[in-house]
Amino acid sequence: MVDEIYNLKNEFIQQAKKELKERGVERIDINRMGEIVDMIKDLAESEESCWEASYYRKVVEAMEGSSGYTQMTNSNPASGGGNMSRQGYGMRQGYGSMGHDDIIEKLSEEYRQLGPEERMMMKNRIFTELGK
Repeated sequence: MVDEIYNLKNEFIQQAKKELKERGVERIDINRMGEIVDMIKDLAESEESCWEASYYRKVVEAMEGSSGYTQMTNSNPASGGGNMSRQGYGMRQGYGSMGHDDIIEKLSEEYRQLGPEERMMMKNRIFTELGK
């Protein structure tokens, strides 16, 4: 869907450029150009929302897939029943066993596939979140 929004937005940009070139600034239909610019703005916001939703979906999937928590079943009532336990607890050897490497790798893969504008948006979003 993001690609469709991106392409549609670019078609409106091309139309605005075409009309501006054909008529010039002095004779442009301001109402029509205003509508085109509003549509471009709305499509850009929709595109951003789709990218953001995709980003968060991938982050959540990465976090769920690398949390390292598992449900341990224990039917012995004397031991307190089942409990949640961290895999490898006590044997951690850096971030890899904590799941951070998996998250960073998934974010890196996504980052490499983004265009320059999307990369900047992703960087800004990450820095904003980390600064909180």
